[in-house]
Amino acid sequence: MKHEEPTEISLVRHGEARGEPDTRDRATLTRPLTELGKEQARAAGDWLRTHQPSVDKFYVAPARRAVNTAGLLALPDAAWELAPLLSERNRGRQEQLSDTERATQFPEYLEEEELAPIYFRPPNGESMLDVASRIQLHIEQLVGMSSVNVAHLDSDNVARIVVEGALVKEIGATDTFWQGRPGEILQYSSVDPDSGKAHPELRFRRAHWPWGSDTSPEWEAFEKPTFSNEDLIEMAEGEVYPLVNDSSSDSPATPLVDKIRSHRLSGI
Repeated sequence: MKHEEPTEISLVRHGEARGEPDTRDRATLTRPLTELGKEQARAAGDWLRTHQPSVDKFYVAPARRAVNTAGLLALPDAAWELAPLLSERNRGRQEQLSDTERATQFPEYLEEEELAPIYFRPPNGESMLDVASRIQLHIEQLVGMSSVNVAHLDSDNVARIVVEGALVKEIGATDTFWQGRPGEILQYSSVDPDSGKAHPELRFRRAHWPWGSDTSPEWEAFEKPTFSNEDLIEMAEGEVYPLVNDSSSDSPATPLVDKIRSHRLSGI
């Protein structure tokens, strides 16, 4: 079977770095790992060597904290390529501001971001949709391969939008599947873990934080949502538009709203 997507892709968030989360220097390219961050990277490498022993390609975002994490994974026969497409989201004029300073100096932008998080673009910066475009380009070059990719929280979150069709509102502090903690690993596979059957697209996922748990998660099936003509009409003509951030929580419970709220898991 010809693969149109990667056979397996691991996205590793870099270990804890100096300046997280509410300091001015958190987004600079030169910010180093803390000692804890180095231990988190080593723990991620220990898990990957067991659970993804065969890797065709190795990619790392160019920030110092990501590069250090990649080296500390200590993956055998690694030949790392620098991948600017995996870079952290550029927040433009807000780049060097702490969360507190952003809230104080740009309150109107925070409100805009809350209303439409995927489309909001900070002054001179990137929207989540901009990041999704370059993550899509990166994933397209991984067709038919197994890869490890060391990147950042925003780029890993956006990969979920690209691969799973997840909504931005499903990704965040309340997400029980993927929390994006330092050293956490997000994996996708096109191979059924039970039957060994290969699908032409990524169909299975799991997330693991080796630093925080010794128990490896099972693969779970997922599929991107599709909508009928009738679904689209119901979505567009309803009193509350369920694709706007958080509005589905106010929508009446219907099969369509439940479909949008869910992570669209399916028992394959």
